[in-house]
Amino acid sequence: MAPIEFIFLGARNEPIPALIRPLILIPDILSWVTNWFPEMLGLAGSRLYEDSHWDVPSIWEEALGNDNYRVIAIEAEGIIQGYTVVLVKNYLGIDGKPCAHVAFVAVAPWNRVVRGSRRKIKGIGKVLIAMSSLLSIKHTGSLILELHSLPDAEGFYHHIGMRETGRYSKQGLKEFRIEKPEALALIRPLLPSINKKEK
Repeated sequence: MAPIEFIFLGARNEPIPALIRPLILIPDILSWVTNWFPEMLGLAGSRLYEDSHWDVPSIWEEALGNDNYRVIAIEAEGIIQGYTVVLVKNYLGIDGKPCAHVAFVAVAPWNRVVRGSRRKIKGIGKVLIAMSSLLSIKHTGSLILELHSLPDAEGFYHHIGMRETGRYSKQGLKEFRIEKPEALALIRPLLPSINKKEK
């Protein structure tokens, strides 16, 4: 995948240029450790978010070493603002047909709506799911995408048009699915950026 230039909006609706690109292991781990990790834990080491326990460097390293996965990062202001790890091969959806499965997706702590805080950059999560859908169509021929949601993220997935399948993960997390036309609605804002890059 070639990097895609994209403009996000900041907290005051100011334009923020960003790059949607494949993850680059060593520099991106350094960015995560330096910027994200300190924001994920409280002063006493308590977990501030449901994904605070994820060993992100190991997740990235394992996914990049396995051809069944693709890892996309969004970079703005010189640091990683969000990422998604997508299983693009050897996964069957609830209907028994091939589709992609989002194994991990996260936005930087400063881009989350938490306890009334304002996001520094808006729309990172939507773009990550849109990119995951594009990976699905590229690798499976289907826009369909499935994932298991942490409880705090369920509202976001409902908001962007994903539906609960009624299935659960082994850890009891609800499964969500997106397909046409909701997936196309998420992808549409990316198309001018993608088409511009291809010219």
